[in-house]
Amino acid sequence: LIADIAYAFGNLMRYSLSREYFVLLQKEIEIVKQYIAIQKKRFANRFSVKWNVDELSQELVCPKFILLFMVENAIVHNVPKTRQKIRIDIEIKQVNDNLSITVTNNGPGIPPKRLEEILFLLEHPEERSCMSSQHNGRGIFNINDRLQLYYGKNYYLSLTSEENVKTVCNIRIRMQHEEIAENFYGGDIPC
Repeated sequence: LIADIAYAFGNLMRYSLSREYFVLLQKEIEIVKQYIAIQKKRFANRFSVKWNVDELSQELVCPKFILLFMVENAIVHNVPKTRQKIRIDIEIKQVNDNLSITVTNNGPGIPPKRLEEILFLLEHPEERSCMSSQHNGRGIFNINDRLQLYYGKNYYLSLTSEENVKTVCNIRIRMQHEEIAENFYGGDIPC
């Protein structure tokens, strides 16, 4: 048990210290699986994860930590808040020329007023400077800011939530292969 956690944690640390900006999606998925294994030990299997991944999409690249942060948000903001078992669905597929990554969970969700505030702050990053609490949306802002850094305005991010029903985070980025990842600066993403 401790050896498994130490092994997975070591892999996460090595991954975080690597200087890559883009990684094979398959590599990101493996790191997310190790993160999930650690969290399952921590939360005594209070959540389950279902994967639905296109075979071809695993050969593509994505910004490092994008999927990890999406899954982390689903776990951190839901599992500790309820005694119900949380189900997390991860869907990765190609949609036209885009890579679509969706993380859905059936946890407590985001209250409507808080969701409205998060969506506003996604559009107005200059307003975030006064945030101070631990659960202040920094995870979703980090995802958005990193996508903006790599793709300019040529990406799509949506966050929807219905309390005690489901929360869905979806991103769409232009499909790219490893050999062009470092020189990639996007193209229009249809919403």
